[in-house]
Amino acid sequence: MCAYNNVTQLNYYFSLSFLLSFLFCFPSVTPSFFTSCFLFVTHSFFRAFLLGLSFVPFLFLSVFSLLFLSFRFFSLYLSFRLSFFSSLSLFPSLFRHCQCQLYQSVSSQPCHPSSSLPFIPPLIPKIHNERTKERVLSVSVTGRPANRPFLIIDSHHSLTHSLINSLSLSQTPFLS
Repeated sequence: MCAYNNVTQLNYYFSLSFLLSFLFCFPSVTPSFFTSCFLFVTHSFFRAFLLGLSFVPFLFLSVFSLLFLSFRFFSLYLSFRLSFFSSLSLFPSLFRHCQCQLYQSVSSQPCHPSSSLPFIPPLIPKIHNERTKERVLSVSVTGRPANRPFLIIDSHHSLTHSLINSLSLSQTPFLS
């Protein structure tokens, strides 16, 4: 009779520890809660095994650990996806800021990222002499010469040079 009471108390303890670990561990997201809950569940199963519940707690422990770890990785995956896609919302404003800076450097006009801009800002600034203008027109007709940039304008337009070299002049607006 005494052994039966011990097993009954052990079953209650086992069920209570399983229920508590399920309720308090599964909603948690942080690693400290994960570690403490996992240690609590392992301790309760191991203590139940030492008091005479044979190998059944270890079977439950393995199943519960797999469920718990899969839930943990799934919650980490979801939190990573949410943080990643929320950080992607910063890219349009960053792109808008860079586009505005480029527009200011090329056109020498004030610009604010919230103002309306053309989709492709004018990349070629005003050409100062006829010789450079003829060179640009000849390059646009004959094609890009090998290992030579399209346009050399001024020393303070180095950012514009690298952008012009990657674009074809047929798609770039030409300002005279």
